[in-house]
Amino acid sequence: MTFIPKKELVARVQEEEPDYQPREGGIVLAEADANDGWLNIWPLNTTRLGDYPFRPKYRRPRLIRIEGMSGLGASSVYEALEVLNKLPPGFVRSPHAGLGLDYELRAIIDMLDDHDIDMLVVRSGRRDGLPFIDEKRNLVIAKVQFDEVRRAIRRVHAKSLDIAGEEKDRIAFNHLLSSADASAFPEQPPIYRKDGVVAMIGTRSADQLSSQDQTAIVSAAHAAVRPLTTRKPEAMLQLSRDIEVITLERLIEEMKKRLERDKTERPWQRFFEQNPFILRLAFGYPVMKMGDQISVGGTRFDGKGEKIPDFVMKAAATGNLALVEIKGPDEPLFGKEPYRGGVYAPDRELAGGVNQLLDQRHKLQMNLAVKKQESGIYDVEVYAVEGILVIGRTPADRDRQKSLELFRHDLKSVVVLTYDELLEKLENLHDFLQFSTAQEKPAKS
Repeated sequence: MTFIPKKELVARVQEEEPDYQPREGGIVLAEADANDGWLNIWPLNTTRLGDYPFRPKYRRPRLIRIEGMSGLGASSVYEALEVLNKLPPGFVRSPHAGLGLDYELRAIIDMLDDHDIDMLVVRSGRRDGLPFIDEKRNLVIAKVQFDEVRRAIRRVHAKSLDIAGEEKDRIAFNHLLSSADASAFPEQPPIYRKDGVVAMIGTRSADQLSSQDQTAIVSAAHAAVRPLTTRKPEAMLQLSRDIEVITLERLIEEMKKRLERDKTERPWQRFFEQNPFILRLAFGYPVMKMGDQISVGGTRFDGKGEKIPDFVMKAAATGNLALVEIKGPDEPLFGKEPYRGGVYAPDRELAGGVNQLLDQRHKLQMNLAVKKQESGIYDVEVYAVEGILVIGRTPADRDRQKSLELFRHDLKSVVVLTYDELLEKLENLHDFLQFSTAQEKPAKS
């Protein structure tokens, strides 16, 4: 089948393009093979005269083939038009309109053009192994699959028209009635549509959302916590664990970076102030941070000699107090040379830190009654005050490791922890939560 433009159309085109000459014999629009059952279509621009008239309608694909058709034999124009009427829904059937796909399905053409697909093949029969792209950049798709895409696009198109109509009504209302009298006609907010959040963000990562959208999601989740806890307790528990795992991951990464960067104790005091959860891991029982830089006594009559540990912790069940002292991660634990064959004596900072805690403990026990009376805090006790000293890095060599264990395990009321051991506690907790979360997630079908 060929297309021969009318003389008046040619004349109108030549007004814009004086050099244009119509092709003798017309332009091929369609070709069929009755034996093999295929119909080839070369979509042509026959209507938009100002936009490359009488040339291919699409940059790509230039050719569309429909396979598995019957009754393709035609000996007259009438029979040829009958053949075109057998085209699947979604195809232009009028040769005067240039054939091709309906304009509503332009998304299919744009997708094929964007990805350099030269030919679209629509094949009747089973969908097994389809769609696929062959070595010639031809997309082969089952007829039933084409119909599914066509229906889905048209559903979206119809829905978008409904949404556009509702939004136009809302804009007109807000700009006219609400602007004229807001008390009588309160401004209408954007229309909420069921499952709209799922459609928009269900398959997107947080990185793809704007900061305003992320904030809105957090606010909405916060407002929905109570009803969701009742209706979806398993989902809320899973969300809580996911948040804990992610928070731990970030905390572990930050601590690793700080160990390479922050060598003195002051930055670490601030870090533990912001993340007291890490210090609680140092204890074998539930504790809470009572405060940091709290006086435990020791002031002389001249105002000097105040005893202030870095942190004071309180046992959650009994109120028993514990003291935490922070030294820098670069502080040496032992001297450079062994004291006696393979045994190292504690460095001044390590021994001094232990005695510092013991002195603070002593002063706290002596002054607790006065402290409770003066502060009005009565739910604290000093039954057996434990001290935690965080200092240095875990030794790499065996002799210093042995010396560390001999020294700290013979201490009665002070626990010595290295920064590496605190980090390992975080990593162990992360691994446990991650494993627990993975075990409870339902398997994907």
